[in-house]
Amino acid sequence: MATDVRDIQTIIVTKLNGVSGLNGVYAYRADRPTNGQYPYAVVTAKRGTGEFGDTIRNIRHNLYEIKVYQERTQAGFGNQKAERIIDEIIDDVLTAFDADTTLSGSAKMVKPLDWDKDYDDVEVGDVRIAEFIVDVTMVVPSTT
Repeated sequence: MATDVRDIQTIIVTKLNGVSGLNGVYAYRADRPTNGQYPYAVVTAKRGTGEFGDTIRNIRHNLYEIKVYQERTQAGFGNQKAERIIDEIIDDVLTAFDADTTLSGSAKMVKPLDWDKDYDDVEVGDVRIAEFIVDVTMVVPSTT
């Protein structure tokens, strides 16, 4: 079972690379996608909490944020097409995580994803954003 924040982030990136509609997944805030390919996703660790489990284990809850960006104007996508694409990506991401509630055994549990949609004006133009929160529960040894 993975216990490192970065390891879990890498596992989430790998899972998103399997979502067919995404043209790139980054483990950092990318100002623009490689070769201008939309939609793309950014995965970052958001925050974590811990609690006492028992005398030999602690329980960690780490939150990761996934942001999926779809441009609306630069490549001539338009609002309707951008909205359709972002909705399809939402469904595909939810399905990917619903089908793997332990990140292939790397975590004790991944709660069903929360999501939200928003608009943003970034360096490359107007984008539609889907935001997901991945809540990962891990049991880690408290002794060495």
